[in-house]
Amino acid sequence: MAILSALPFIDTRILTFTVPTVARSTEVIYMDREQQPRGAAAVLVRPRGHGVMWVVTTHLSHLSASDEQRRQAHELIEWCNALRAENGGCPLLLCGDMNSAPGLPSQERGPGAWHIITGHPAASGKPSGWADCWEMLHGADDKTGLTCPSRSPRSRIDQFFLPTDVMTSASATEGKVDVRRGASVEVVDVR
Repeated sequence: MAILSALPFIDTRILTFTVPTVARSTEVIYMDREQQPRGAAAVLVRPRGHGVMWVVTTHLSHLSASDEQRRQAHELIEWCNALRAENGGCPLLLCGDMNSAPGLPSQERGPGAWHIITGHPAASGKPSGWADCWEMLHGADDKTGLTCPSRSPRSRIDQFFLPTDVMTSASATEGKVDVRRGASVEVVDVR
């Protein structure tokens, strides 16, 4: 996992997810028989003319809606909230391979990471404070952003999230981001 940026990094952090079981081997990872070492990377940047913001990327368990994936999602959100708190509630863009599709959870497996991050009622019944950027811009029924499998994709497991408190139309100088449904997104040259 890596983050590439034209902006200088003010700070960097790494999160290694807790693995409650001991690995069977130090040389081989048994993909579907044991939990894999996974985590997240964060960088603090300052886009020109704006306040600081964190950018976080992750790759959650490939076992969708598993206890492992749900635990990682809870750990990730707790960590992201702590990063924001360190910098006065600054914006944070969370992105990565969540290995969890939006929508209703399966009856057999229950909620996955997407449900936990967004606070879907199936996961907790309470708002999480995080919103799926794709759904905010394109709606929940949009099928143009599907990412998995790579050939003939049928689901969207790669996602971007923002804290709901930065999703306002406040001025950009306050570090706010406007991603209301129907709003246009402007790419700003930060060089």
